[in-house]
Amino acid sequence: MLRVVLAGVLSLASASPVTLVSGLWRVSNKYDRSGETYLAWFNSTLRIRAPMVFFYDDETTLRAAQRAREHVATEWVLLPFEQLKELVAARVRVNGSSQLRVIWLSKMLLLEHATRVANTTWVAWMDAGINVYRNQPHPATPWPAPSALRKLPLRFVYSPVAAGWAGCFAGTAFMAPSDRVSFFAQAFYETARSLEPADDQQVFAHMLTSRPDDFYSVASIQTCQPRARRFFSLLHRRDACPGSCGWACVISVLHDGADAGVCAREDAHQPWM
Repeated sequence: MLRVVLAGVLSLASASPVTLVSGLWRVSNKYDRSGETYLAWFNSTLRIRAPMVFFYDDETTLRAAQRAREHVATEWVLLPFEQLKELVAARVRVNGSSQLRVIWLSKMLLLEHATRVANTTWVAWMDAGINVYRNQPHPATPWPAPSALRKLPLRFVYSPVAAGWAGCFAGTAFMAPSDRVSFFAQAFYETARSLEPADDQQVFAHMLTSRPDDFYSVASIQTCQPRARRFFSLLHRRDACPGSCGWACVISVLHDGADAGVCAREDAHQPWM
């Protein structure tokens, strides 16, 4: 179990109010069959100046991530894919699922475990290959910018994406108050069990419709049409995020400098900046 893996991990000491959580498992994906493409992106995508808990399953991944994370506080957690699958299977049925679906459904579980080693107000998931930073670096300033973070309510913070994606919820990056993560994880897996075989974005989209007051969007969506699935009734407004930025608004809007506020608009329900 993951609690055994983490038993010898010291609490992540950092002055930051947010701990990032990420990881990579070398499984077949939409870019290649081995994850090599992700390793090439690490030198840009993982160079974000914020503490991180990083999960991995082989030494090649670890070395590539360590090069990118040099001089930045990081906890390294070895978690083989088969063990990850067992942990997810204890929460929701994954028999017959693709390896990617197992990873997608593990995100809330990994956030929950990260709260046990990171003494920060927030924890945030960030995909290791976060798309908007594959070809351009993160800003050099520490993340998050305090002025941006102060604007956030203590809710589940996410960014929506354009039409054609599952429920317009971006699974690439999201964050939650550490003391609420277990609550959100329980709700996530209860919802996932009722929507099998949904992926993470579909589960979150359904949660947005059933418990909207628990969520806060950092971008707005207009004419965001969900996929034609029975449990999608979510309609956001969109005018904001240019290009691929919609996937990474939670990261981008909390950076200081030129990126700060690039996706910030007034949400259909809550103000942002």
